[in-house]
Amino acid sequence: VNSNLATMLYKIPVPAGATPTNFVETDMPADQRVGLLTDPGFITRTARATGVGVIPRGIGVKSIFLCLETPPPPMNLLGDGGPIKTQSSMLDMMTAQQQVQSRRDTAPCNSCHPTFDPYGLVLDWYDVVGRYRTIDTLNQPIDGTTELPDDVGGGTVHSAVELAQKLTQ
Repeated sequence: VNSNLATMLYKIPVPAGATPTNFVETDMPADQRVGLLTDPGFITRTARATGVGVIPRGIGVKSIFLCLETPPPPMNLLGDGGPIKTQSSMLDMMTAQQQVQSRRDTAPCNSCHPTFDPYGLVLDWYDVVGRYRTIDTLNQPIDGTTELPDDVGGGTVHSAVELAQKLTQ
């Protein structure tokens, strides 16, 4: 990292020798960062321009790390007045946990979202550019705890670090 990445992105002390133009190797907080899954490049790639996105992050983990495809939603669910448009209009006022629960409780969303939403939920700890955070945009505490799909053997994880460990198994 250089001094800018240390202070602005990773929020860690500037390592010895780091300057705006000099990068140095350093250890990241082990409870926040591990490999590609928590890399800001991956996190940003799977975020939405309007903010953190449980869905694109979940689909990203499922496709990139598990090599499993997720079909697009059926055409009859899209468009104005469709259930997806109606559901997405309510998301701005819901925490990530509430969003995932809503899709889990709502047909036809509950037929597909449980296969990828858990992966995106555990990445809610990171903002749209990959900074670790504990408070979301609604000023609510983040809770990324989730039950993983059977694709990775199920089980509960509380962090992206735990998810990464599960994925390596």
